[in-house]
Amino acid sequence: VIALLATFLLWPSREPSRFSDRLAKAVSANLSYLGASLGRGEDGEIELERLRRAAGLASNNAEEVLARLRLEKLDTSNDDRTGSTALALLRRVAGTATRARFGRAGTAPNRDLAAWVESVGKGIETRLGSGSDARIDALEVFPKHGLSLLEADAVNQVVLLRRLLMEHADGLTRGQV
Repeated sequence: VIALLATFLLWPSREPSRFSDRLAKAVSANLSYLGASLGRGEDGEIELERLRRAAGLASNNAEEVLARLRLEKLDTSNDDRTGSTALALLRRVAGTATRARFGRAGTAPNRDLAAWVESVGKGIETRLGSGSDARIDALEVFPKHGLSLLEADAVNQVVLLRRLLMEHADGLTRGQV
């Protein structure tokens, strides 16, 4: 019992304040990977691999923090579910980025879409990281006219992620997750 009390005294939980930071980094990394995959030319394969690894690592770190939070609380809150949903959406975003990376042979890169994805990612990261009511300067929805099915899927995933995190950002940044 003394050892257990000493553990809590010496290593108090700091996970709640770190989850929103980890989630913000995961969002930024995954959307950077998606943007680079959509907007790339034929070169830059090494950079795309670096972005893919960074996105996977950031997502894994956020998932690990969320798992530790759940073990500490032994229950699940709405903010836990928001975090889990956001991390699942990020996995879909990473899959779409990989499909864009390898499945776009012969198609022109969509640099406007890539810039929109990256600006949304930076806006979400700022909102979650600072805890302020920062607005995202990017358009709410990228115009889908003329997009391929892959690009339209990417837009839908980014819009879903953005709405989820903007609606629940206050709970995530307060450290209640």
